[in-house]
Amino acid sequence: MHFSVKLFISYALDWVVLIIALVVSVVVGNLTPNKRAFSLVNPYISHVTHRCRLQIGDTVSIASAAILSLIVPAVIIAGVVLVFVPGGTVPTNTPKTLIWRRKIWELHVGLLGLALSFVSVFFFVQCMKNLLGKPRPNMLSRCEPDLVNAMNYLVAGYTNSLADGRLYSAAICQQKDSTKVDEGFRAFPSGHSSISAAGLVYLTLFLAGKLSVNIPFVPSGMSWRHDAFPSRSGEYEPSRFSSSTADNRRDPQIQSQRRQAASAPLYLLVLVIVPFALAVYINCSRWFDY
Repeated sequence: MHFSVKLFISYALDWVVLIIALVVSVVVGNLTPNKRAFSLVNPYISHVTHRCRLQIGDTVSIASAAILSLIVPAVIIAGVVLVFVPGGTVPTNTPKTLIWRRKIWELHVGLLGLALSFVSVFFFVQCMKNLLGKPRPNMLSRCEPDLVNAMNYLVAGYTNSLADGRLYSAAICQQKDSTKVDEGFRAFPSGHSSISAAGLVYLTLFLAGKLSVNIPFVPSGMSWRHDAFPSRSGEYEPSRFSSSTADNRRDPQIQSQRRQAASAPLYLLVLVIVPFALAVYINCSRWFDY
């Protein structure tokens, strides 16, 4: 197997770009976010912190979400590439070195796509968290608001006998740990949801491609070239002296539509949907955990 330094550098450069983007994302995530004004009587931000004994915790922890959305897809991608690539149509006399070059290339592309999906989502999520500054469900317990001097931090709203619509700035927080307060204003977009979508939806698309779970073929051009029964088409009628097989050889574009891209077996469709369903479950857990 011939080793090309230029080829290696061209592939390595892709990973360098992703690593740089990941570092930038981490730096952005440590910036001070915008902090939206909030109500002290808002029940949706009055949950206790995770370290409180009253809090059950996440159904799917961030560590579990990372494993399910990054490590597991990477292992599955590697397994699919090693077992199914380049496929059963390869001639038996194909050199093993050529087969392994194809496997390595497919593995590189598959893992690079997974990394690109994660890093790009991570970057945009970090930026959006800081821009939007939405309070988390446990923001008030993080904030430890100064209730005695609350009126000094009033920024908007009104109150009446039915409701307290007053809004206060984040300056009301007495929490000494600024990092804890900053993190309390990074509720949206959800990190769990974003990571799961980045890894598991990508895995769904990867499996769909490798297992040929495709959208059924849509013909283009002249319709008679893709009729279900070309020989019975009114616009195309084979000669009585030639068979349909001979006509197909003469014009290879004439063939049955069912030969173009038949629907995949249902068991393959179910297999492909499993990662997507897991991503949906992780997303939903962010709602019913609070």
